Amino acid sequence: MNQNRTNIRTRIALGSWALADPLWPGQRRNDSIQVIHSAIRLGIRNFDTARAYGNGQAEQLVGQQLKRFRHELNRDSYSISTKIMVPAEPSQTRTLIESSLRRLCTDYVDIVYLHWPSSKRNAAPVLDKLVELRAEGKIHAIGLSNFTARMIEELVRTYPIEWCQLPLSLLWRRALSDSIPLCKRLGMKTVSYGTFGFGLLSGKYRNSQDFTEGDWRKNIFCFKDPYRSTVSELVALLQEIGKRCNLAPHEVALKWVLDQPVDQVILGARTRSQLEQTMNAITNIDEIDIDVSKVNELSILLDNIVCSDVDNPFFHIW
Repeated sequence: MNQNRTNIRTRIALGSWALADPLWPGQRRNDSIQVIHSAIRLGIRNFDTARAYGNGQAEQLVGQQLKRFRHELNRDSYSISTKIMVPAEPSQTRTLIESSLRRLCTDYVDIVYLHWPSSKRNAAPVLDKLVELRAEGKIHAIGLSNFTARMIEELVRTYPIEWCQLPLSLLWRRALSDSIPLCKRLGMKTVSYGTFGFGLLSGKYRNSQDFTEGDWRKNIFCFKDPYRSTVSELVALLQEIGKRCNLAPHEVALKWVLDQPVDQVILGARTRSQLEQTMNAITNIDEIDIDVSKVNELSILLDNIVCSDVDNPFFHIW
């Protein structure tokens, strides 16, 4: 058995961005609640959220639903990760964390990530505050989310940063060549998100018009030249492989991610049935012989088309 897939469920985290953020229109609160309850019952014990997801709504949703299971789950039996942007004033850090704790209905957060770097704000004073909060037990570990390899290496020299969260999928593999090897060398743990290419690897969305108004994915790079033809070929190949193996296209993409050297994989789901289907695939994935070498080749081709100085699938410039 591939060592990366040993105890595979312990590597899974439930992501909450799509559960309570207007950038994902049409999401019903009841569906989001059912997703979290299903995750708990399916044995998922890692929950990822952020203050920025729905301006705290995702944190509140996750915290309230976990609290409902307090008689079945001890607090030390599951992990909560949240994130904060670099605030304008470092002194705001404590207030931000304490408000997150209230929404999450907990006395401590297992991991707090700085969510994005900023060219206008210095992360160092904020990390100083996070170190203080860690000493007080309000947070147990510090991480960086969406920071470049250069930034990670620089900050780790001074601060006790233990986790790094980064995008990783067949649509965006750039971290495999820089951030992930660096983190392994530095003894940091890595967490990947965007496993299903934000839904694009499902085969459901073939162009930007397939999304409803207000859905941020309408403007993602995949539907633009010179990327669209390679992305379309990649999705078609996932569908072909999936038919042979009795898997959905995004489940083939999931297998590829699980085979990569990351410690934890964040999965998103907008309905209970989506999550149950994915977790069922994970249970059986070791028993299915899937050759993903061709999709890997297309993924490399896509990565080569994207300009080398682009750091993230959102094409965000620091």
